[in-house]
Amino acid sequence: MEESGLPWRMQKIFDRMDEHERIGKAFLSQLKADLILYVLDERPLVKQYYAEVAEQLIEIADKTARQVFDDFDLALSINSNKMNVDEYSGVRKPKTKQEAELKLKAEIAKIPNCDEEVFAEIFWESFEQEQKREWFIYKAYSKMKEVLVKYYEDLILSLDSKYLRILDSYLFTTAYNDFSDEVFVLEGKIRKLKC
Repeated sequence: MEESGLPWRMQKIFDRMDEHERIGKAFLSQLKADLILYVLDERPLVKQYYAEVAEQLIEIADKTARQVFDDFDLALSINSNKMNVDEYSGVRKPKTKQEAELKLKAEIAKIPNCDEEVFAEIFWESFEQEQKREWFIYKAYSKMKEVLVKYYEDLILSLDSKYLRILDSYLFTTAYNDFSDEVFVLEGKIRKLKC
């Protein structure tokens, strides 16, 4: 009886492995495509020179999709092992105009004899650039999370809240450090070559 059950059990294990592989490939493919489209929608310079940088952009998207999967896999692993890990600072939402106004007032107060008009002009110009960067990162993080949830919602919901926050932090870090930095470097290369 035991011998007849073995092939059936093994087949069931192989079927589950095949299903996981199929889902993983579909996830990677969709996230890669979504990240490329996101960059082309948000970064006009990359879109304009897409023919010249397509290979590099595809590489960035592929590398990022694999990193998101690794982030997810790590969160599952530390959750299942109930590992005690430090929680990261989490997701940083872009600063609001009200937060920036408070910062501007505080900065002006620190500088004696400050030309407030000139300082404010420079501050708001810098804030606008920072705001664009922060929103680009936050939207990329949101896209990564959206696609991950689409394919792995049940597993994500099985995470304890602490490990869910850690996964969130990992995804944001990937969007911030890996994806956006590489996209901005790619834009810099385009500017250097075309200007």
